[in-house]
Amino acid sequence: MNKKQKTMNLTVGRPLRQIFLFAVPLVFGTIFQQLYSFADTVIVGRCLGTDALAAVGATSSLHFLILGFVQGACVGFGIPVAQSFGADDHEEMHRYLWNGTWLCVFLSTVLAVAATGLTETLLTVMNTPEEIFSMSAEYIGILFMGIPASVLYNYSASVMRAIGDSRHPFYFLLFSSILNIVLDYVLIMFFDMGVGGAAAATVFSQFVSGALNVWWMFRHMEDVRVKKDEMSPSLRHVKRLCIVGLPMGFEYSVSAIGAVIWVVLLPAAKPLVYIVLGETVSDVALGAQRYLFLCSCLFVFHGSLMIFRNTLQGMGYSFHAIISGVWELVGRSLGGWLAVHAAGFTAVCLANPMAWIFALAYCVVLVFYMIRKNEKRLGIY
Repeated sequence: MNKKQKTMNLTVGRPLRQIFLFAVPLVFGTIFQQLYSFADTVIVGRCLGTDALAAVGATSSLHFLILGFVQGACVGFGIPVAQSFGADDHEEMHRYLWNGTWLCVFLSTVLAVAATGLTETLLTVMNTPEEIFSMSAEYIGILFMGIPASVLYNYSASVMRAIGDSRHPFYFLLFSSILNIVLDYVLIMFFDMGVGGAAAATVFSQFVSGALNVWWMFRHMEDVRVKKDEMSPSLRHVKRLCIVGLPMGFEYSVSAIGAVIWVVLLPAAKPLVYIVLGETVSDVALGAQRYLFLCSCLFVFHGSLMIFRNTLQGMGYSFHAIISGVWELVGRSLGGWLAVHAAGFTAVCLANPMAWIFALAYCVVLVFYMIRKNEKRLGIY
């Protein structure tokens, strides 16, 4: 008989040590999750040329918009699971786990069908150049059809982390990232599948990592079980999951584009461009280096935004976290307007930092206002 494995209980032991041990795999997992799109970019750029690279790049905002929503919603769906687990209420934990599963099945199906059906319309609205339109549609269309695979990994990983295991989702993600790189090269170079091969490799690799999570969770984690009466849909549990998860999904969809760290980008701008495009001094390469340099210098605003926005969520003001996402859109829109009417490519480079600054200002004001308001309510001066 297979021995079940105990998970980490973050409510027991020295808090700093427990948080550190739990957080390290999360940090590295986030980094490796970026390897999916980065591997596509590198191999497409090197093997298929700048037109194919432009086709992949033209879809990045759409991809991150959907991927961000999926990641945020799945993280949110894991929060009631974590709360029930921390309260040692295993029956309630399993009700949330299974209702989250049914909710993920529904959402991933709706998102996949809607996004796939709207692919060409969305690319047209974005004024995608005609010469790369078909390649862009092929690439993002396959990624949209693979949304259930992304949901499978993100939700299963969220549940595992919620009940104290952050290591195995990272191990499986690392394996699938390597698998994605290998499949990218094989499907493009040996099967001549073009950008569609890169997208298919990403979807399959995500499915593998999600399947491994599910296998490990039910096979090796003693806190996970299958009981028929706990698997039935419950409106109360679904409502709670939606209240927590959907706002986080909308927030992540806005901010997902800005998820790498400046200390990596600043010194590595030129090498990263070389990895993708090869040794070249073209306008494309010089522009890419400039973009990475300017964004990396201003990443302190993105890190600060994450701190203050998550503080708002922790205080229970999820609606205001969504509003901060609206301010991000305002900042990006202003950058786009300046790019067209005044500052050109410099404004393009500064669009994301402007978005972070607009949202950060809103969050800082709200956090201090809410803290002061609660202090007055409690009589603390």
